Amino acid sequence: MKDQRISLVGPGYGFYVEFLGPGFRLWCNLGESSAMDMSIDDVRALFTSIALACERQEAIKTRIGRLSWTTDARPNPKHPERLLVKFSGPLGSGNVGLNRRHVLSACTEFSSVFG
Repeated sequence: MKDQRISLVGPGYGFYVEFLGPGFRLWCNLGESSAMDMSIDDVRALFTSIALACERQEAIKTRIGRLSWTTDARPNPKHPERLLVKFSGPLGSGNVGLNRRHVLSACTEFSSVFG
């Protein structure tokens, strides 16, 4: 499973989790490139919070070490397929609109590969 990437944005874009065995790295290449090393428990907590926000259609905030991450999956009539992610910490600070279906697919992929 070395070098397994799970993209939160889509193929060819730069917001993804990479398995480096035994740990993970969260990459953000949306502007200035930055990365953060994470444990499997950290990544599991991140994907769990994302999936929960989508399931409940609300904003869920989580803190993983120095990373603050909010997934805002409240329905937006103008952009029903979008959700907003806000983050600050080792990756810098920013927010990005993501495709809800693609993000849920990434959550499913992580669960199927890493449990």
